[in-house]
Amino acid sequence: MAEPSPGLSLLAAYLREGERLIEEGWAPARIDDVLEAWGMEMGPFRLARKIGPYWDRRLRTIAGRRPMAEQPPQIRERALAADADVEMALVEQMISVLALEISRLWDTVAPPVADGWRILEVLLLGAPAFRGGVLDAARAFGQESVCARLMEIAGRRGPPYSPDELLERGLLIPGDRPADDVLLDGGASD
Repeated sequence: MAEPSPGLSLLAAYLREGERLIEEGWAPARIDDVLEAWGMEMGPFRLARKIGPYWDRRLRTIAGRRPMAEQPPQIRERALAADADVEMALVEQMISVLALEISRLWDTVAPPVADGWRILEVLLLGAPAFRGGVLDAARAFGQESVCARLMEIAGRRGPPYSPDELLERGLLIPGDRPADDVLLDGGASD
């Protein structure tokens, strides 16, 4: 079976991460509200309703690092504090996981890669252009913060959430495709 397009893979990751957040105690409407208030065009659950059942089912079949349930589990929402820090943690988690998905798929978008990803993030996923899309938002959070968030999630959910080599070694460093130089020389540093 052929690999799905990067755009479909990114959409699938967004929907899958919404489901992970439900499992961790968030209500779907609150996930959507927090991400939309931050700048996403739509939260993952409103997006799933908009794309309709055919595309929702198709996105669920995309192979990924994590399984995606046909129906989100019915887990009771925990009493998560309604404060800015808790909500920003949700945003940072989602952006970190999307940055990891972009890192995994980095070379599947034809050069110029950064511009190609910006088109996918902003036009297809609805990432906020005023924040520079997912990658610039992740860069604003900082490489250490993004990797720490991913390690925190990996501690709860397993190794598929661990930062990959490209993410750890340059994807979030500002510049034009900075990770290539690091990875092309086998990881040696100057």
